[in-house]
Amino acid sequence: MLGVGAENRKLIERIDRLYFSTVGPKALRPEKMSHDEILAELHGLAALIYLNRTALGYTGDEAKHKFIVQKSIQSLNEVGVCEIPWVLFVIGCEASEDVQRLSMCRIFEKTQRGRKRRSDQIDWIRQMVESFWKQVDLDETQKLSYDTIVIAVISSAPFLPAFA
Repeated sequence: MLGVGAENRKLIERIDRLYFSTVGPKALRPEKMSHDEILAELHGLAALIYLNRTALGYTGDEAKHKFIVQKSIQSLNEVGVCEIPWVLFVIGCEASEDVQRLSMCRIFEKTQRGRKRRSDQIDWIRQMVESFWKQVDLDETQKLSYDTIVIAVISSAPFLPAFA
């Protein structure tokens, strides 16, 4: 886990509270969000997942974290095609149940078929996500940290993915 100072932890907690007060289960949201609104929401969800895992040391078993992951996958399903590598990678790595993983595979397939521009980037992101799943599944004792697995997966790629 990365060291988090008290100020940073407070900032992360404020972001977390702000997010849940605006999009949580009790929030008043339009029934139908636009494609761009869903993509913006996915950026926020991916950021929360990443902060929870890297800065706050979440294991992925926390109820609040599981809610964020489930909401993220639902939003990806709703948007259908997502060409944002960082969002796909962060959310994809969190898919721990078979149903979630199958859903992510369908999202990758739709994205690969529906891309506006040809790029191997999404193919590599999918391979890295699947590699992450394999590492997690093989780590029965759960001795490997999230950071360790992410670094190993990204390091094994033939090039550094453009997450921007």
